Amino acid sequence: MNLMKIDVAVVGNHEFDFGPQVLAQRIKDSHFPWLAANMKMTSGVKFPGTTGYFLHKVGPFTIGVMGLIIPETGSMSKPGEEVVFEPTIETAKAMVTQLQKAGADIIVALTHLTLEGDRELANAVPDEFSYRRAGTLINKGASIEQIVKECGITRGEAELISMVQRMGVSPETNRTVANR
Repeated sequence: MNLMKIDVAVVGNHEFDFGPQVLAQRIKDSHFPWLAANMKMTSGVKFPGTTGYFLHKVGPFTIGVMGLIIPETGSMSKPGEEVVFEPTIETAKAMVTQLQKAGADIIVALTHLTLEGDRELANAVPDEFSYRRAGTLINKGASIEQIVKECGITRGEAELISMVQRMGVSPETNRTVANR
């Protein structure tokens, strides 16, 4: 995986197929961080080499990425008795607060959940991340300041939504282009 120049990875249930010691060694050998916000040891410390989130600067934006693993990993693989998995939604809500305090303009959940788990997580995110509402306001010509105020999102999130909504696909090249 190091050869692929990965920026960050999330732990999944199959990382434990050969037990926690093998995973700990693989993480130690990695040149990138492994995320697992809702996974810890029974002693309360994070699994060796993992972290809950990763901050990445892209232009003027700081992107905060949290990692969430399916809580049923204990029965799906071989994490051992010393590894515990916390509920994803409660963990995600706490991570949102932590990432905001750390300066994240945009928050992304990198997950290893079921599709249903991803949907439940998406429906449980705080109201301040109401991107659909922001998109509607942008389409109506609202200012970034109005969107930030009405949706309770950060300026960076509003600007990113605005930028994405201005993107389109060129019929000539079939590539994404900025609409002007």
